[in-house]
Amino acid sequence: MDEVKVGAETEAWCTSCKLMKDHIIVAMSGTKPAKVECIGCGKQHLYRPRPPGAAKPRTGRSHAVKVRTPQPADLDARIASKEARTYTPSEKYVIDDVVTHPTFGKGLVIALPAHQKMEVAFSSGRKLLVHERGGVREGNLAPPTNRPHEFPPETQLATDAPIASADGTGETPGGDGVG
Repeated sequence: MDEVKVGAETEAWCTSCKLMKDHIIVAMSGTKPAKVECIGCGKQHLYRPRPPGAAKPRTGRSHAVKVRTPQPADLDARIASKEARTYTPSEKYVIDDVVTHPTFGKGLVIALPAHQKMEVAFSSGRKLLVHERGGVREGNLAPPTNRPHEFPPETQLATDAPIASADGTGETPGGDGVG
C-alpha cells in the first residue's frame, strides 16, 4: 500500500466475510480511510484496520513515568516538633499539620492536591487521605415545611390504630374514610 486515497487498495477486516481481506477505499476521513468496499463480497462498511478484539499496535511512545518525590529529609524531626491531632475525615487539615492515623501512625500533611484531599507523609510512605468531609453543620438545614397534601402536625395521630366512633360504625371522625 503506497498511497492512501479514495480508490486505492488497503487491507481491512471485512464484517461480512469475517476475514482480513483487500478492500477499495470508498471514503476518507482526513488521512485515514473511513469507508471501504470488500473486493471479495462487494459489501461496503466502515474501515476496520484489524479484527475485533485484536490489540492495537504499539506506537513506540513511552508511557508516563510516575515521579515519586522523596520523603522530606527531616520528616521525623518535623513530626516530633509538633503536637499530633487524631485523624478524622471530618476535620480540616493544613500543610505541616501532624496527624495520627490508626493504621499508618504519625504523619505530616505535605500537600493539598485537590478539594477534600491531602497528601500525608508517613514513615512507611505517602498516602492520599480525605479531609473536611464534615457531616451536617448547623445552619445548613431548615425543618421541612408541611406539604399541602399532609395533615397539620396537631391532627396527626401517634398510632396507626383506627379510632372508633361513638356510634360504633368504626368510621374516623369527619366521615371521609381517611385516617
